[in-house]
Amino acid sequence: MMKIVVVGYGMAAARFASQMRNADVSMTILGEERHPAYNRSLLADVLGGHYRPEAITLPAPGPGVDVCLGVPVISIDRANQTVHMANGDEHHYDKLVIATGSRPILPPFRGLYDHEGRPKSGVFAFRTLDDYTNLAAAVKNTKRAVVIGGGVLGIAAAQALASCDVLVEIVHAGRHPMDRYLNGEAGGVLKTTLARLGIDVYAKNRVKAILGDQTVAGVKLDTGFVLDCDMVVLACGVAPRVELAKQAGLQIGRNKGIVIGDDLASVTDDRIHAIGECAEHAGRSFGLVAPAWEQADVLAERLSGRDPTALYHGSSFVMRLTTGEVDVAVVGDSLTTTDTGVIRVLNEAAGSYKMVAVRDNRVVAGIFVGDLDTIGTVTLAHTRQELLDADKLHLVTTSQ
Repeated sequence: MMKIVVVGYGMAAARFASQMRNADVSMTILGEERHPAYNRSLLADVLGGHYRPEAITLPAPGPGVDVCLGVPVISIDRANQTVHMANGDEHHYDKLVIATGSRPILPPFRGLYDHEGRPKSGVFAFRTLDDYTNLAAAVKNTKRAVVIGGGVLGIAAAQALASCDVLVEIVHAGRHPMDRYLNGEAGGVLKTTLARLGIDVYAKNRVKAILGDQTVAGVKLDTGFVLDCDMVVLACGVAPRVELAKQAGLQIGRNKGIVIGDDLASVTDDRIHAIGECAEHAGRSFGLVAPAWEQADVLAERLSGRDPTALYHGSSFVMRLTTGEVDVAVVGDSLTTTDTGVIRVLNEAAGSYKMVAVRDNRVVAGIFVGDLDTIGTVTLAHTRQELLDADKLHLVTTSQ
């Protein structure tokens, strides 16, 4: 019987395990966190009080799957096909699946750490269930917070904190919030929406230092301006967790992920596979749930024996953020609209913006802020690359 070991127990690993139900294999899942797998995309809603932590737990694997929680893997021995745990345990594998996800980036701000080298009291990362648990406890005594980073994680964190009656300010180095995905018009609408929620965005600003001795007292910008606060949330982006893969000698790509082929196996060792945020396929890595699940589904087809020839050919880019009163969705390469026809609808009074780019009568990209009524139609048209009718207003409005 094939022995499969999965390192990591996030959303990608949980999906893989669920798709392997009834397969004639032996499987062990090794999770570093002490919690079973959970829906990470709902963590901001946990902080905002919309869900209890246990409500976002994902279904447990099927019978016969061993799950070990709370103990990290410290090394992979490729020669002996064994993984070594921090508690001294060892697990042999025939096939190894690395699904270690990503880790938050902690920039070297002056004043980030206390005298003992630990993050200063009042400084929080924004990635795991424990992070949110710690944040939820601290929010009760917090009046003002600064979120560093205006990307997807930063916006979600800021909105959740604001819903807890905390005064929130976002510091973002880019031209506008979510500038990795949104053009200037959409970014402006999002900034206005956040302002209506009491969240100020300091765009085109960088943090110089976090003030305070052992406890956060404020944030100093590189302009010299100081934002008073008693909490700092770091949402400065994420990086693939590939330390184990590097130690094992697996090839790491330009985007810092484990390089895999269409068979989802490492190009270095075909007994080792990688899925989710730690993987890099055809020069691309994704920090999104949908591609991770697509990879998990294909790998489950292969390793279960249902379709040993199944291949992964990449994923369409679809990003969606719906938290509280903030609704954003992006489809395709939203910032590259050269040589396209563009349909735009801007409703400043309603706080909504919709843009769909079309080339050769097919959807190339879409940006939606505040009104997601037609995002399903646009996503389907982009994914299928179907030819559009002459009348394309149905892409941006439900009433014609």
